[in-house]
Amino acid sequence: MVLKNARVKSLIIFLAAAFVGAGPALAQIAGTANLGGPQPMVSTPIPDGDFAAVAKKLGLVESAKPARELIKGWRTPRKILVGVDNNTNRLAWLQAAALGVKLVAVRTPEEKKAQIADADALLRMPCNREDIVAGKMLHWIQQGSVTVAGCFAVAEHTSARQEVPQKLMDGTVVITNLQGVLTRPLAEHAIAMMMTLGRGLDIDVLQQAKGHFDRATIPPGRLWVFEGRTLLVVGLGGIGTQVAQIAHGLGMTVIATRNSGHQGPDTVSYVGLSSELPDLVGKADVVVLAAPLTPDTQHLFNAAMFGRMKKGALLINIASGGEVVSDDLVAALKSGQLGGAGLDLADPENPSRLAPTDPLFGAPNLIMSPETASHAVDTEAASGGEDMWIIARENLKRYIAGDKLYSVVDAKRGY
Repeated sequence: MVLKNARVKSLIIFLAAAFVGAGPALAQIAGTANLGGPQPMVSTPIPDGDFAAVAKKLGLVESAKPARELIKGWRTPRKILVGVDNNTNRLAWLQAAALGVKLVAVRTPEEKKAQIADADALLRMPCNREDIVAGKMLHWIQQGSVTVAGCFAVAEHTSARQEVPQKLMDGTVVITNLQGVLTRPLAEHAIAMMMTLGRGLDIDVLQQAKGHFDRATIPPGRLWVFEGRTLLVVGLGGIGTQVAQIAHGLGMTVIATRNSGHQGPDTVSYVGLSSELPDLVGKADVVVLAAPLTPDTQHLFNAAMFGRMKKGALLINIASGGEVVSDDLVAALKSGQLGGAGLDLADPENPSRLAPTDPLFGAPNLIMSPETASHAVDTEAASGGEDMWIIARENLKRYIAGDKLYSVVDAKRGY
């Protein structure tokens, strides 16, 4: 068979690489996020980049107020910590946009801890409560990814709910993130998981590893044709919109929920409010979680929600592990209420805080990936590529000048 469609070729290559053989585990630079794995150090010249084009492409939104009014106690910064990448020219490239401000490269948590007390800002670093406490002079964090749950009412890997730090609520510290930057790899990862489960490829790989194939062991419910089926996107933001676009291209009917209203792209046949989820979830063959982790979405998918889903439906979670009750998910998979699930939540160093004996590892029809959904390697989109840095550099210039910032996180909503 000759494959004429480039997207189909790419997807098959992706699935083959993901499930036939994995390379050696690699650590990423501590204190940064979404690097897609370590890369050798380079000294590549860095162009300024076209921020206007990036902002238009990603639909970035400017804050209503300038930083000097938005941030309580704003002052011209003196020192900013930067989570640098593998380009030795990166710090100088950023420094050219921050004249008069000391930029300090940090590569480990220890280096950050030693420097944070008098730092005015953190650039391309994960958001966490410890930094907000330790950073006595801290006023701005340019997050190195999209999720900021670790700084707000719920954290990524815990069931506990905590009060939002006062510095965030009163505007002493403002966070900007990478909205829109990592949407494509996340969306493609979700679709890859969906197709792997729907076509029974995970079963094929297990049989291949044993050196024997038996087609009779693949249930009919694991050999889907996706055209004509319905996919529900929970959280129609940047990631969810990309998922909808790909699913629509496969001939699926796409429905979605979002907090902000009923508006959506042409690829989505119906957009409901978040309150409509219990009714919409029963109409979908595939449910993709793409909503941010907040107090409203924590434990959103529990036994009651699974009971409302179609029997045999698939659940794909590329959002946060905190949105799914793990024990209820395992029970739904074992009972057959769910036909399969894909979770992107297992960190190789500490697999989503799971013990090796955790029931998730033995659950049927479940595939997990080690928080790689937002990663891409050897492409222009790798870990956000230069788009991420162009946004960070523009926000850096604006923060120093006290001007309006892009992609400001709403402290009350947590995203």
